[in-house]
Amino acid sequence: MLIVLLIALILLLSWIKNSMFTNLSLMPSWLGVWCDEFPRFRTAIPFFFLSILVISVERKFLKYLVINCALVIFVELTQLLIPTRHCDVYDMLWGCGGVIVGLLLGHLLQVFYIFNSKQTHN
Repeated sequence: MLIVLLIALILLLSWIKNSMFTNLSLMPSWLGVWCDEFPRFRTAIPFFFLSILVISVERKFLKYLVINCALVIFVELTQLLIPTRHCDVYDMLWGCGGVIVGLLLGHLLQVFYIFNSKQTHN
């Protein structure tokens, strides 16, 4: 359920008419300012968290690498349909970077957790 909500939030924020987050009422003003100051990171961060969530549910790295990067590209390409937004290749790269880092970190956390749980049972 959390994964679906995060995807819905990503889509909502990607498809709003104004790309400036400072005046959005659904997020704290400090976060909106930060997002507007670092627009590349604001593309990577949600996909980073999404990737950690999906890899924790099912450990299929390559599957979620393809699915999440396809979602990044889909979101960026659909911005071509919104007159006040634009499709940006660098946003695609940053989003896919967030996917890769999130999947790697999620996988490492699982390995660490499994290793520690085996150590405590022995």
